[in-house]
Amino acid sequence: MKINQNQPTAYDIVFPVFGGNKTENGNFEPINIFGTAFYIKNNFYITCAHTIKNANEYEIMALGFQNENGTLSFTEVQKSEIFEENDSGILIANIARAKAYPWLKTKLAMLNNVVSTGYAYGFDNANSEVLIRSYKGHITLVGYYHKFPKKPAHYELSYMCPRGISGAPLIYIHNNQPFICGFTIGNERTSIVIWSNKEQDIENNKTSEYVLEEALHRGIALQAESFLELQSEILEMSIGEYLEKENLIK
Repeated sequence: MKINQNQPTAYDIVFPVFGGNKTENGNFEPINIFGTAFYIKNNFYITCAHTIKNANEYEIMALGFQNENGTLSFTEVQKSEIFEENDSGILIANIARAKAYPWLKTKLAMLNNVVSTGYAYGFDNANSEVLIRSYKGHITLVGYYHKFPKKPAHYELSYMCPRGISGAPLIYIHNNQPFICGFTIGNERTSIVIWSNKEQDIENNKTSEYVLEEALHRGIALQAESFLELQSEILEMSIGEYLEKENLIK
């Protein structure tokens, strides 16, 4: 299977999370990409909880990576852990070439530029190709995400975050150094009705309603701080303690 190599360095930072089955000869047969994962050293990766759940509906969950020949290889996920309170999770898998970016604990203000890179609609099964996409924009809102029970700190983004990019790191670049300032979880849409009209078809006893809405679409990412205090069984400490131990947090 081919892998789009126009952004070769990105393949060392973010990895597609596949769900699939084992063939009769023991090979992995990918069914789809369910999200994106990124590395935090020692074979640990971060992604979304819903990514893990969706991939786990299949026989095998695996991460894809670019091998030495520039084509796609797979490594099976050995273990996973999810945190329902903020739709995040940790995976264990072995990819020798994976690289970890440092994390930024400081909360960013509105209008700071950020980037999300991952595998949005990234599995082109018809052409046997995996595609990586990157989105750049800015933070439009800094607040708390009320759809999760503990209302974690989050950012609204000026760009949409399509299916497959869930779990991708939210990257802020300062002095040419990329920092992880959060992770992408999906999209949100808010709308209001600005016009509506009903038409009554008496002859056929039918009513038709026409509605015109004004809608706001935006991407959603959780801030790094919403993740740091979570206690991990896999890491045997909090996420923040682990990142500090590995000198990954600034």
